[in-house]
Amino acid sequence: VQPAEPFDLWKYPPFEPTIENEYLFARGSSDNKGQLFTHIKGVESYLKNKLELPVNVKFLFEGEEETQEDHLTQFINNNKDLLAADLAVVSDSAQYSVGTPSIDFALRGIAGLELKIIGPDHDLHSGVYGGAIPNPINILCKMISQLQDNSGRIMIEGFYDDVYEASKEEKEQIASLTFDEEAYLADTGASGYWGEKGYSILERSWSRP
Repeated sequence: VQPAEPFDLWKYPPFEPTIENEYLFARGSSDNKGQLFTHIKGVESYLKNKLELPVNVKFLFEGEEETQEDHLTQFINNNKDLLAADLAVVSDSAQYSVGTPSIDFALRGIAGLELKIIGPDHDLHSGVYGGAIPNPINILCKMISQLQDNSGRIMIEGFYDDVYEASKEEKEQIASLTFDEEAYLADTGASGYWGEKGYSILERSWSRP
């Protein structure tokens, strides 16, 4: 998990799990050691009570998210028969609210790239050349500004061809949730909302690119 530093920001020692108001506070208690431990204890409770598991269970844990390594993909590709399953349960997700069970059936992906804008072959003084020779920083800013329109819709041609559109039933399920817009905004520290027109705040953050 993430490093425990800075230690002075912890209310309780990070490596000494502490329970307060039925909540567990410790390093990794919610992301992800707590969830992994819950799965293990769930299976253990069956076995300790001499109950037969209703399904076959395989555990696969890896801890490389914060190290940028990718041995998991290699392991899965090399052990498809060993890992064959009808259903995969992933712990790294969120519960919507206390008392509201949540099942995530999809996650948004991410694409990364390194972009280099090359202009003159050496530094130029803006007071002498500014306005006549393009500054790579300005070119980069212009490129980034053209990726989205003013409401956040991505302007790259063909981008939405493969974007999944939530069904009517899924939209109704999202709309049925109790959602406090003011509390949500206050929690972010932002001054206002922004995003694609025609979609609710939860739809923007959950199902849209």
